[in-house]
Amino acid sequence: LLKRAKANGHTAFVITAGILVIGWCPHDRGIPDSPAGHGFGVSDPASVFMGCFGLEPRHKRLAFPYTQDSIQNLTVLGDPVAQQAMFLGKGWAGEIASGIFRSWDEIQFIKDNWDGQIILKGILVVEVTPSSGRSTSTQFSMFVGC
Repeated sequence: LLKRAKANGHTAFVITAGILVIGWCPHDRGIPDSPAGHGFGVSDPASVFMGCFGLEPRHKRLAFPYTQDSIQNLTVLGDPVAQQAMFLGKGWAGEIASGIFRSWDEIQFIKDNWDGQIILKGILVVEVTPSSGRSTSTQFSMFVGC
């Protein structure tokens, strides 16, 4: 990941701290829905994710309002667009919520292997950082791609 970022001209590496899973709570509204899991928002201007599947990035506006039942029904009926959306949604969800998390100690690897700026985001309170002197179980995740 670091080599690929450097080779593509990136000068900063962003780490999101404290995000253990997707920040989407589908049952909070009383309507179970998962737009990302159904392929909504699966566009990648850099084409890294879509390239994993031999596809070009998509830049079309999605239908609104999103309804989970309609895309699931189309998938069951064999609609190829809906089936591909579900397939890509599952792949994207697997990337952004892979279950692979890192500890604070592992940031040293990035420091040792990245000569650009390192940006740590997502910290809401100083008390969760190693510099606070407190023991912490905060973990962070990174999007790695294929």
